[in-house]
Amino acid sequence: MTRSGTSVFSSEHVTRSVERTRHHMTAIEGSYPQINPIALPSHTLNGPQELARRSATGAVLVLPEMAARWLKDYGYPHQRALRSGWSQTLAGWMLNGVFEPTDIQLVSCAEDSRVYLVDGQHRLWAIVIAERAVPLYIRHKSVKTFEEVAEIYARLDRGKSRSVLDVLHGYDLATEIGVPPTVLERLDNAPVFIETGFSYRTLHVAAQKSGDERVEMLRAWREEISRYWNAIQGATSAAARRKILAGPVAGVALVTVRFQPERALSFWKTVADNDGLRLGTPARTLVDYLLGHPIVTHTDRARAARGAALCWNAAYEGRALKTVRVLDDTGPFAIAGTPLKGTR
Repeated sequence: MTRSGTSVFSSEHVTRSVERTRHHMTAIEGSYPQINPIALPSHTLNGPQELARRSATGAVLVLPEMAARWLKDYGYPHQRALRSGWSQTLAGWMLNGVFEPTDIQLVSCAEDSRVYLVDGQHRLWAIVIAERAVPLYIRHKSVKTFEEVAEIYARLDRGKSRSVLDVLHGYDLATEIGVPPTVLERLDNAPVFIETGFSYRTLHVAAQKSGDERVEMLRAWREEISRYWNAIQGATSAAARRKILAGPVAGVALVTVRFQPERALSFWKTVADNDGLRLGTPARTLVDYLLGHPIVTHTDRARAARGAALCWNAAYEGRALKTVRVLDDTGPFAIAGTPLKGTR
């Protein structure tokens, strides 16, 4: 319900949201100058596959009426209770222009011909509360049975039960470090990748750590995180920025920033800016490699870290590098100019 008692899904509230959204469009575009989101017409509201396809090339601009419709039509029946305080916090970030686009997950179920929102209810509620259009990335998966939907939700829910993001928010760690909260959420695994030597077990190790332990690990790298974000925040491509904020890539970057700060910050800024980079330069090769490869599976993450290190090593040593070839995605690897020498 809204403060006036009108249902948030009522036509009156949705109409008000649309009118206010259109009124604020200029301000919104100014808040997200690097995103260039795709605005989808209303006829695609029930097309999750089309949303995901378009999201693969850029963030989808989610209007308040779209968010309200998805919450109503795609609600998962066993969803956890809404934490209104968290949605209010997210809405505040959106209004202040510090919310970084994140993923939400839709699942189409053939058994009952329905679509379920299994991840993203708080972000969509925040859009409705803020009455602002906000860019998000839409992930979509098709399954045969409702049991498969439940399994996907359970995997996501188990991850949330560790409440790492809640702990980060409770400590106000983003303000302490000096980065937007959603940026910190994206790279909170980076110190764990560093601790494990970028092994396949990184996410398993991360899952065993308490929220407080994760906070202390991030604090140990606070200076590097702040400097790294300052270097890359002007990234001309939202997709590239997402990749260089991913845990395995950011982990490599943080190590270079700690031990070779001046050269590292220059290199990573060059990668983020991607301004007229020539083919064969390590920075351009890294951009092409990251944009051309997903970072989803354990193997993807291992290769992303090693690919980033190969490009940094070439730049540090003044060598050209036309392609990235990761020959060993399990063993230790060197990061030039740092104590990581590629030996056990």
